[in-house]
Amino acid sequence: MRIFRFGNRAVLLLLIIMLSGAVFAQRNPARIRQTMPLGDSMSMNQCEVAMLEWMWFIVNNDFREDLFPDPSALSQTAALFFDDLKSKRFAYLKVVDNSKHEAIEWDYKTVRLIKRYEELEQADSIYFSARQPVAGISFAQAKLYCAWREKVLNRDRSRRVNIKVSLPDIDVYRKVADNVDSVCGSKRCDSCKRFSFNYFHAPCKLAGYDKGLAANGQRPARIDYFWPVKAGFYNIQGNVAEMTSVEGVAFGGSFRHYAIESHSDHTQSYTKPEDWLGFRCMFTATYRYSPKVAF
Repeated sequence: MRIFRFGNRAVLLLLIIMLSGAVFAQRNPARIRQTMPLGDSMSMNQCEVAMLEWMWFIVNNDFREDLFPDPSALSQTAALFFDDLKSKRFAYLKVVDNSKHEAIEWDYKTVRLIKRYEELEQADSIYFSARQPVAGISFAQAKLYCAWREKVLNRDRSRRVNIKVSLPDIDVYRKVADNVDSVCGSKRCDSCKRFSFNYFHAPCKLAGYDKGLAANGQRPARIDYFWPVKAGFYNIQGNVAEMTSVEGVAFGGSFRHYAIESHSDHTQSYTKPEDWLGFRCMFTATYRYSPKVAF
């Protein structure tokens, strides 16, 4: 009889653990890598979508012509990469079968950088990088990217959740922005501190001694170059302005905007692809079925 009681207690304990796990899973749905949480069921890219990720998008969609960025709205670095990819010369890149590794989240092919590119990057790893944010794309193209990510993420039927991928609402940006202003408050130009994000500013004498400052306000930087905001997101302010869920409305300012324009009470308008305009994705999880305990 004692053994029987012990068995019942064990079953009850197991049941409690399973139910607790189900509740915990509801509050913490499957995390997408390289994202930060926005609540129980939502997360957002920690960084802006990078050129490298956009190239993965292109190669997994048969190099479709309509997916390439507008060449007139690309930085010199971006033009180098996308021209190499479009021409299929592969002087700096190579397409790799990734089906055995990260296919669940990033599809079956990826783009890797070869030694010739690495040699160029050594001269300027901050601004000459495939980890710069993708720009020169339209709202419609950004939506296509979101649809591709959603399709790939939901292809794994072992996931207990459906993932919806979209452009963030402007209220999401306003919630996580720190509203940092220009760090240069001194009248003496040669006493500036290091800039805390990439925004347009007057030339600074100190910039001549610091490679990171020299190009600040001149071109996009790597997506993880500056310190993140308190919520953990990089470049919410500056670098490139980011498309919201409303076409024509962007948030956060860019390297072509003053610091004040990156604050949450400002937005940027656009009608076409721009070299200062990029985006990041928001992920919303819903359960495919209600968690049940099997007896």
